[in-house]
Amino acid sequence: MHRRYQAANIPTEIIRALAVIAETGSFSKAADRLGLSQPAVSSQVKRLQLIVGGPIFDKTSPGITFSPKGKLALAYARKLLEANDQILLLGGVVSQAKPIRLGLSTLYVEYFLDILRLAKQPSSEISFICDYSTELAKALTDGYLDIACLVNAPPEVGAPHIDWEEEFVWVRSRDFVLRPGSPIPLVGWLNSLADQVMFQAMEKAGLSYRIAFSCSDHHARVAAVSASLGLMTLPKRQTSGPLVVATEYYLPPLSPRPAGVYVRPGADAESFAPVIRALKLLAPQKKFACA
Repeated sequence: MHRRYQAANIPTEIIRALAVIAETGSFSKAADRLGLSQPAVSSQVKRLQLIVGGPIFDKTSPGITFSPKGKLALAYARKLLEANDQILLLGGVVSQAKPIRLGLSTLYVEYFLDILRLAKQPSSEISFICDYSTELAKALTDGYLDIACLVNAPPEVGAPHIDWEEEFVWVRSRDFVLRPGSPIPLVGWLNSLADQVMFQAMEKAGLSYRIAFSCSDHHARVAAVSASLGLMTLPKRQTSGPLVVATEYYLPPLSPRPAGVYVRPGADAESFAPVIRALKLLAPQKKFACA
């Protein structure tokens, strides 16, 4: 860039580095995607901080957390990059297609991958992010996801594009037996919205329980229940395999939870139509509604 314009223009590579850091959540991953070294990416962030006159990231928080000024800079950076790419298209420059950023609740990963396989939908067009609904909802509202399939989503994500009710049931191993007078052993994770269904039901019924196994990994929790360490709740559709539906008299009823497919605020849902059609198959038949 000519020196006479340095005070009036922001180099595109600086703001692109910022956007990629936000998408990947890591300086090193951003460097890999951009084909740069990590020190080079750090240098670009420092240049941007000099331009905006303050820190981009909140160093008091764990991981990559944007400061208030950083969030504002990121929002403007994305607008600039979108305009940059549109100008390139005017000249016939073909840029690499940007994958759709899809957030999937861990409850739906296996089902959706099967749907893609049967529908022969190219997975190269999708960038998958799998986590609990709480984390995915935040990523969607912050603009890091294009679509998210969530259970019990918070109000700030807006209205669902497709919605249904997810029915939950108690599950146990075939050999599980509760000793008379013992607290009910539960297998769960307090940060999981799906597991909150279980804990809320126990509290509402005033029943005595203990957490026999706690882990953030869904498959580890299923393994613990299979080993007869305790009971857990799952969507009714996930009761195949080594687990059976528990209908013991002492277990309280479970309330269904709202689930749905949400699109990033301000995004054009039509541009994600093939993925949304595939996600629609996750909804129980005759129970979904389209916005």
